[in-house]
Amino acid sequence: MHYEDDRCLIVDEPKKPVAKVHFLVISKERCCQGLSEVDPALMGKLMVKASEVAKELGLAENGYRVVLD
Repeated sequence: MHYEDDRCLIVDEPKKPVAKVHFLVISKERCCQGLSEVDPALMGKLMVKASEVAKELGLAENGYRVVLD
């Protein structure tokens, strides 16, 4: 586990990583049901935490990809 708080959890992809480094940022809250209902504060937090973990793992220098699903 890379990070956990009351709103999110960040863990390594447990089953089928598709990259050398592959982690999941999981919201503990329902963040949206469609693009028109996005909670901007929660989405922002998830993206910031993903960036922080990427930096901790040494990915920031060469870049990394973020996929939303």
